Amino acid sequence: MSSGRGATDPTRWQRWGPRLLVLASVGYGLYVLRPCLAPVVYPNDSAMHEQMVRFALERIKAGHSPLGAWYPWLNLGSPHFLHYQSTPAILTAFLALAVGPTAAFTWTFYLLLACWPIAVFLAAKLLGWDRWAAAAAAAVALLVVSRAGVGYEIQSYVWYGSGVWTQLFAMWTLPFAWGFSWKAIAERRHYLAAVLFLALTTAFHFESTYMALVAIPVFCLVRPGELVGRLRRGFLLVVGWFAAASFVLVPLIGEKTWAARNELAVGTYFYDSFSPGRILGWLFTGRLFDSGRLVPVVSLLAAVGLVTCVVRFRRDERARVLVLVFVVCLLLFLGPAGLGPAITWLPGSHDIFFRRYVAGVELAGMMLAGVGSGVVVRAVLRLWASRAPRTHGLRVLRRAVVLAAIVGALAPAWLALSSYTALNAQAVSLQQGADTTEGASANLLIHEAEAIGGGRIYAGLPTNWGNDCLVGSVPMYLYLASQDADEVGLTLRTASLMSDVEPHFDGAYAGDFELFGIRFLIAPSTFRPAVRARRIATAGRNTLFEVGRAQTNSFVQVVDTFGHVTENRTNIGVNTSFMLGAASRSWSGRALYPTVAYDGAPAAPGTIGSPSAVKGPPGSVVSQRVDLVDGVVRAEVDAARRAVVLLKVSYDPGWHATVDGVPEKPEMIAPALVGVVVPPGLSSVVFTFEPYQHYDVLFAVSGLTLVAFAAGPAAWGYVSRRRARPAARHGRPRHRRGRHVAPRASPAADP
Repeated sequence: MSSGRGATDPTRWQRWGPRLLVLASVGYGLYVLRPCLAPVVYPNDSAMHEQMVRFALERIKAGHSPLGAWYPWLNLGSPHFLHYQSTPAILTAFLALAVGPTAAFTWTFYLLLACWPIAVFLAAKLLGWDRWAAAAAAAVALLVVSRAGVGYEIQSYVWYGSGVWTQLFAMWTLPFAWGFSWKAIAERRHYLAAVLFLALTTAFHFESTYMALVAIPVFCLVRPGELVGRLRRGFLLVVGWFAAASFVLVPLIGEKTWAARNELAVGTYFYDSFSPGRILGWLFTGRLFDSGRLVPVVSLLAAVGLVTCVVRFRRDERARVLVLVFVVCLLLFLGPAGLGPAITWLPGSHDIFFRRYVAGVELAGMMLAGVGSGVVVRAVLRLWASRAPRTHGLRVLRRAVVLAAIVGALAPAWLALSSYTALNAQAVSLQQGADTTEGASANLLIHEAEAIGGGRIYAGLPTNWGNDCLVGSVPMYLYLASQDADEVGLTLRTASLMSDVEPHFDGAYAGDFELFGIRFLIAPSTFRPAVRARRIATAGRNTLFEVGRAQTNSFVQVVDTFGHVTENRTNIGVNTSFMLGAASRSWSGRALYPTVAYDGAPAAPGTIGSPSAVKGPPGSVVSQRVDLVDGVVRAEVDAARRAVVLLKVSYDPGWHATVDGVPEKPEMIAPALVGVVVPPGLSSVVFTFEPYQHYDVLFAVSGLTLVAFAAGPAAWGYVSRRRARPAARHGRPRHRRGRHVAPRASPAADP
């Protein structure tokens, strides 16, 4: 008979029981999220994220870095990979080299989301909680459903949700940033891992950075007796984080002047989050963790865990950490109303979408729910043990009942989530069918427009008939992104300076089409354009029109400049709205544009003294070759007088120009376009975009920082041991050839 441990050994049960619970949660996620693997066109932010993967893949295959490159397709272009969290797209593009961009996107989507309970489990253990509490936290990780809808929950990511794909990567790194930062500050271990995960959280999702960093002062303050040492270690982590993430932070901060603030969202819940009364109402009614559920099981478990941690607050450091992190994340979620004057302490606070910090509340809430689950289960077991004899059979039965109780308690949430994912699967299936039929028709129109070339495509806005021009359930302005078409209409997706102007576009006026370089219009077949347009083709439910003239509705135009507009990154849309709509006849409709006094800099002088002093058009474009993906535009122009060659892309200081081979400094032309002055007559103009130049230095800084944190602790330990060795040797007896030798007296001790 074997004397080894049996299946009922308590140690084995404690080791494998939590793991089985985590694996069950992951298995459930892998099963219900299978539709995420389907190749489909997305009706949400994932349309842009998948486009970013394709762009990064093509730049890598061409031997160029995507970082800082001109991203041409949305909001009249921008160095999108500099201003936005682009590291997930770049990493996925390297995977796409092997499996293709669609498969790389869907598999990262599927595995990161389905396996998320593993990250919660490991992070809870790093924060000091036992296996069962960590496993219970992992068990509820996929079950959270908030009223805010953009946190660490399934509906934030899937087709029938918000599609915030980049947040998935930070959702994995933030728990480890918390866990390893705690180890570094409290136990003086894992400095490298802490700095690495802090930096990765920043690279993956800018706004998650604050959730990672605000935990550091909490870890320092929970033990006042060690405050000085912990503050020193916390400061070291922050310095290491900034240096390791410098390849993201330095360009982002340095080029902030050229990144527009979303004017339309200012003063709304996007920036300021929801009202405190609303958020606290969700918290106390269960809709912050269990929105739409009859039984708010996650909320109840989190409440038990919170009460337990509050009771243990004085004697349990782990409890203090969890309570304070939860409170701090809740204050971030409350936004300006919760933070009050302290909001000024947050760098870039005016650019933060505070509603996104529901994610930190959810992550802390999951861990509180794990603690609460442990309290409930132990109470039940103690009650049982007090009323029943302790026999081998009852021990086995108790363990079975424990697992059954956990499954039963979570069953309502699992069922609700299964219903939601089934609805998502049905929607994905229907859209796949539409992509095959209606998508094929839409592709014919898009390819026809691209074959003619010379201008952008417009298919409506989210605020007008654009939501009626569909491919299946996906608006055409989102479908265009899936085909990498240069478009106007998918608004407010980048930090382009023209992104705040685009929502003011008015399709009833020809001047607006001219200003944005729109040559093609795709609309429902029953739609009648309000401007002069020539029908080119009809396919399926939609029709392709050509709008205006190739000379003006193009990427390049010869214009006069007169007057100027004063603006900065926060008011471009408002200050230039007079150029759009009915007023466009006086400006773009006459090839007349103001220059810009931007952010305190003087405006360039106009090319004419008065509009009434000139007659006839300022000139014409003889030919143009446009390759915005590579950031190169060539044009031959014939100017009737001193004029400006206008390139209808969003202004950025990375744009350079030559006129007949001579470098000339581009000007900002209102609303926020690129122009260069040319003399009368024929001229050859070349616009080129030069990406940010210092990434090589910043990557070296990041790499050296990680090397320093990898080798630093070992080197410091070696130096400390070397310093301690003489002192230790001084007081230690020495032995020679088996004989005891008394230690030599120090000079100071000599008589």
